Amino acid sequence: MKSEELERRVDSSYEKYGWTEEQRKVFDKFIDERYANFRKPENTLRSYLDLLNQVVLKIKKPFSEITYDDLIPLLRDWQNRYGKSTMHGRKCKLKAFLRWESGNKHDPRVDRIRSGGYVSPVTIHDLLTDDEIIALRNVAKDDPRDLALVDFHLL
Repeated sequence: MKSEELERRVDSSYEKYGWTEEQRKVFDKFIDERYANFRKPENTLRSYLDLLNQVVLKIKKPFSEITYDDLIPLLRDWQNRYGKSTMHGRKCKLKAFLRWESGNKHDPRVDRIRSGGYVSPVTIHDLLTDDEIIALRNVAKDDPRDLALVDFHLL
């Protein structure tokens, strides 16, 4: 069941940012699919809505007709306005939406968008003490799979 707050926000965005009818239909389908496949997709949908508001504000075309060349000015603007982690998140989300919309995992528009790898400045030692890491490994040592998962995430 759709949240009323999300519906209001979507409707408000459609008006405020000038979404075309075609763009609205595609995003409404995206919303329906998210609700069909995820229990509480509201936060994800709000995030995509915020991102796509910026896209539709600059590009008044159906999503299926947007080209990489149409995206270049928008990506340049973002590059100048946002930090590395925000840029990485926006590009990844844009790529995911365009792949979903086209139904093509290798959409050529997306392949040209370089999101790069974002490496968080937070390390495992910022989150856990050495004693906590040892305790975690001791709990997992009885099962090789569990130990491999713990070591993979710790290293």
